[in-house]
Amino acid sequence: MRKLASVLREAWLILGVTLVWLIVLEIAAQAAFAARDVWRAGGGAQLAERSLGADVYRDQAWATEYWREENLTSQNTFADWHSYVYWRRNPYQGKYINIDANGLRQTWNATPTPTHVKIFMFGGSALWGTGARDEFTIPSWLSKKLHARGAEVRVTNFGEGGYVSTQQVIALMLELQKGNVPDVVVFYDGVNDTFSAFQQGVAGIPQNEYHRARSFNQLNWRDQVVEKLALYRAARGAVAAWRKPAPRDDAALAQAVVQTALNNYALVAALAKQYGFTAQFYWQPAIYSKPILSAWEKQEFNRHGEADFFRQTYRAFTQQTSARAMGDVYDLSNAFDAEANTVFIDAWHISEAGNARIAELMAQTLLPLIPRGR
Repeated sequence: MRKLASVLREAWLILGVTLVWLIVLEIAAQAAFAARDVWRAGGGAQLAERSLGADVYRDQAWATEYWREENLTSQNTFADWHSYVYWRRNPYQGKYINIDANGLRQTWNATPTPTHVKIFMFGGSALWGTGARDEFTIPSWLSKKLHARGAEVRVTNFGEGGYVSTQQVIALMLELQKGNVPDVVVFYDGVNDTFSAFQQGVAGIPQNEYHRARSFNQLNWRDQVVEKLALYRAARGAVAAWRKPAPRDDAALAQAVVQTALNNYALVAALAKQYGFTAQFYWQPAIYSKPILSAWEKQEFNRHGEADFFRQTYRAFTQQTSARAMGDVYDLSNAFDAEANTVFIDAWHISEAGNARIAELMAQTLLPLIPRGR
């Protein structure tokens, strides 16, 4: 009996020490994940600090305050859940960034008239206007340029950070569902659809979709408890890093990205026919489609290792749209082919002057479609 009691005491001691060490390791792992999350949450601040170094902001007195506001209103930290489209930013009033009660960014518009043409613009953060003041986003520039040509328009910026083309289609459908029907619809795509596929290996889904998949079954408390254990998360990450991913057919994936976007455009064209509006689609430039890079742009090039896939996808888009001679689809990826100075403040967002160039190209194709003197 004494021997058995001694064995049991040793077993309990070993078990107790093991549990203590597991608790210590769990606390340490939780602290490490918490520190990582804080660092990631500060991504907007890191972006602001880095972007301020771009030469397009040199001697621009407004830039520091703008990026402070940009950091405060990042879609990663300043957004609420919105059904079907997932997120939109909260209302905000600042000096250079203003967001209304519907989560839409302020756009420059002339005084409305009874006959003005309603233009709805959909896109991601480049259309929303990351890096630009309210009056110098692409929608604001377009409104100014059309107004200068005598067109009575009212432009609404439905752009939102991270949105892929399918989210934009749904956002449009929600407006139509409410009876808010435009005269002209503009889609501005390319970067987010491409990056989402690069990130997840699947075309046509929103960015970071694995977060939604992970949080879906929250009523299963056992899975939730295990998922929250830092040691489990660390082990899962180690296993994922150790496993060699299956080889990916990037050429096929790039084609799928383009086909998904074009299918979405066909859906919008069908809605346009049904509701009586005109739709135009523009494929945006990225740093990977600019042949002459400035010193700053060379620093920003391929920061995430996505350059080859972007080039594949953009080539596929150019080839497919050229072959089909699609009159309502415009490839603007070459908009800065002759520009040697800095246009891109990072891999996807452009300067206020760059926004003006894109808006000018849009205005040239949109002006003939805008009815006059209604």
